[in-house]
This record gives sequence, structure tokens and C-alpha cells, in this order.
Amino acid sequence: MPVAAISTERPFSSTTLKWGALVDTQMPTSWIPGMQYDREAKIVEGSLVGIKRSDGTIKFGQVVKKAGFFYQDAWEVVVTMNNDGTPAATRVEEGMLLIRPRPDAVAPVIAAMPTITVNEKAFAETKGDKGFFGNMFGSPTFEGGEGAAKAPAAGPPKAAPPPAKAVVPLGIIPGQAKAAAPPAPPVSTYPFCTAQLMYTIAATNH
Repeated sequence: MPVAAISTERPFSSTTLKWGALVDTQMPTSWIPGMQYDREAKIVEGSLVGIKRSDGTIKFGQVVKKAGFFYQDAWEVVVTMNNDGTPAATRVEEGMLLIRPRPDAVAPVIAAMPTITVNEKAFAETKGDKGFFGNMFGSPTFEGGEGAAKAPAAGPPKAAPPPAKAVVPLGIIPGQAKAAAPPAPPVSTYPFCTAQLMYTIAATNH
């Protein structure tokens, strides 16, 4: 079957990926499920796959490693290339969503492309792979961008408030003036006045 005209221009003449020449190029729109591709073939590292991109098109990508936990059918796929032929952005996709092109269908696509030398290298060598835990907690690579926005830089630290001054009660420190004693309460003269008044009344009655 003739291959539909697709863009085969690449900015590089050599690549470090097995399928680097096809990565990020559009899959022929004339392909039919069950004839040129399926979704049942086994996927391994290095497999050529078709992946639906953010613009709705289906383009070629290359699986570079398993993703997620051991029980998950998830794969990390290179979806774009750098101008020097090394892998650029990657994306994690469920295996059931990846298209598996058949070798006999891929052959005429490759034949229609310009000659690109493959100097295959391990993905870890070109992307600085830090292993499972290093990649899990590292910065993710997003298709068509630089990743999540960075948090704004923190401003200058605020000055700490001055410490509170201790208050020492008067008389504790030697030589310190003591507080004046409170005045004594006034002495009541009420009983005396009452007795004098009673004496005066008695004398008057006699």
C-alpha cells in the first residue's frame, strides 16, 4: 500500500535512538487497525509505537522503559527529539492506549525518509537517568514545555522582634530603692465618741 505523504524533514542526520528518525513524525492516516497496526502485540523497551498527541494527531514514539509499579502496564515513551538527534520530551502512557505498528507497514515509511545514521545509546546516557527512585522524585518532563512553573523566590527574611526586657521587683538588687510602704489605715475613734456622748447624757439627766 502506498504511504501517504507525511513530513519527513528532520533537523539531524544521526540519532541515538533506534527509531529516532520516526519519533515525532505523523503516522500514515491511511493505516487500518488490524492490517498496519494493532494494540495487542507485546511491548518492550525499544518498541516503536503510535501515541496520540495533545493536538489530536497520532505520531510515532519509542518506548524507553517501564513506568509505574510492577503490576501496571505503563511505559515511558519518547515523543520529541532534540535538534542533535537525542531524545527530548517523554510521556508516560498506558500500554492499552499505544498503537503497535507492524514491521511490514513500517518498512515503506522508513524507505521514504532521508538517510539518518543510528548511533544507538542507552536512554540513561542521553537523559541522565537516575534510576527508579531518582526519576520518581525528580522533575518531570512535559511534552511541549519546560515543566511545571517554578515557585517565586522568597523575599528577604523579616527581622525578629527585640527580646522583652526583664522586670526586677524593687528591693531585689542591692542598693536599689525600695518601694514606699503603704500608709496605715486610720484609727477609728467611734467607740470613744460614743462613750463620751453617753456620759454627757447621764450627767444631764441627774
